[in-house]
Amino acid sequence: ITDADGAATTFQAVQRLLDNPRDSTEIRVLYETPSEDGIALRNRLEALALIHPRFKVRYAATEAASEKFDGFAGPVDAGMVARTMPPPAAGTEVVVAGSEGLR
Repeated sequence: ITDADGAATTFQAVQRLLDNPRDSTEIRVLYETPSEDGIALRNRLEALALIHPRFKVRYAATEAASEKFDGFAGPVDAGMVARTMPPPAAGTEVVVAGSEGLR
């Protein structure tokens, strides 16, 4: 779970996992953004998602988004996390990287 403040760190971690051919970790990113136009590294994240089926990224826009926006409306909440992240289980980890408000 990330926002613009944690986007670079999140991208680096995702890229490192995906670049390792022996790693089969399923990766989900839920990215909170004020607006759909302000998503740092969006093109890179979406390119990785196209290349790697084990990686998925979803967005949550806290301000009004266009009708074409394929994401959640509002700040990240428990419902978004439940719909995006795997359920709690052994071997499952959820990491938050971003601003204090996201935590």
